[in-house]
Amino acid sequence: MRTVEFCIPSLAYIFGLLLTIHIVQPVQDWALGVEIFGSLLFFPHAVRVLTAWLYGWKSIFLLMPGVVLGHYMILGLPGFTSGAAIGIIAGLVIVPLTFECFKRCGFDFFATAMHVPKFIPVFLVGSFASIFNAAIFNGFTGGQSFATLIFVIGDIGGLFVVCLFLMLIMRRQRTAADSQRGVAASAYLAQHNRATPRGALTGARERFTRLRLKTSLRGSHYNQTSCYTHPDHRLQRP
Repeated sequence: MRTVEFCIPSLAYIFGLLLTIHIVQPVQDWALGVEIFGSLLFFPHAVRVLTAWLYGWKSIFLLMPGVVLGHYMILGLPGFTSGAAIGIIAGLVIVPLTFECFKRCGFDFFATAMHVPKFIPVFLVGSFASIFNAAIFNGFTGGQSFATLIFVIGDIGGLFVVCLFLMLIMRRQRTAADSQRGVAASAYLAQHNRATPRGALTGARERFTRLRLKTSLRGSHYNQTSCYTHPDHRLQRP
């Protein structure tokens, strides 16, 4: 694995964390008129889910630097308590574990098993992972139920927004690719028709018209001959 590929998940996690803290959280507090502990759109969870979807169990090591650095940016050194360590480990392990559980049940939603990326199963697995993570964290730390609910809503909401954004991008790319294929096919047909004197379709149509004309003339000649030579007919050949 290249160094750039190794750094992308952690950088994406930090970017999502900064986006949540400095943009989503202030807008949320302004819109609600009250400050609540937690964000209704927590984008780092989407990064965890997408990384586990792409890399499986490797996502634990790919995200570890970004998760530790992000935790330090928010809470500093005093924030590294035993409860925080449990939360960090649970957040890194639960998501690939949920994908693995679905795989063992016959639903392999890893990216390696998909011919075409499908984000609805990814959203489903990520939602279950958020619920499991909140239940484990709340059980070990004895957190408040309301705060845990806000964390789950933020995880699922951020994952929904990211999955919807990726679906729209992929749909737009497919539409652009189909348009390019249509333009290329039209150009090929136009070039092929220019290369042919009359074009393949025009030539076939003219040959069919000539064949019908010959058949009509032969039928007319046959009817005239029968008319002149039939013994019961009044007309006689001159």
